[in-house]
Amino acid sequence: MKITIDGNWKKGIALDFHSISSTYLGVDEQGHDQYETVRSDIGELIYQLKYQQNTAVVSAIIRYINRKVKGLSSFDYIIPTPPSKIRKIQPG
Repeated sequence: MKITIDGNWKKGIALDFHSISSTYLGVDEQGHDQYETVRSDIGELIYQLKYQQNTAVVSAIIRYINRKVKGLSSFDYIIPTPPSKIRKIQPG
């Protein structure tokens, strides 16, 4: 799903939402909150790269973008979402 982003520009899009739903499951043995999260296709790929450090998904992310965004070469700018903290592998 592409989402149109309105603003002070000609056209803006997001590829999809990251998470579709998240259900609280309780606390694990170490005292950490646990959730069952359902992600969009691109959300799962980004999750795998960002939080699981799975660099093997990079080619799948590129294929996804190429399938979903026609005329990508006509874009003037591509602006990634800024990181919330420094990570070893930082997509964006």
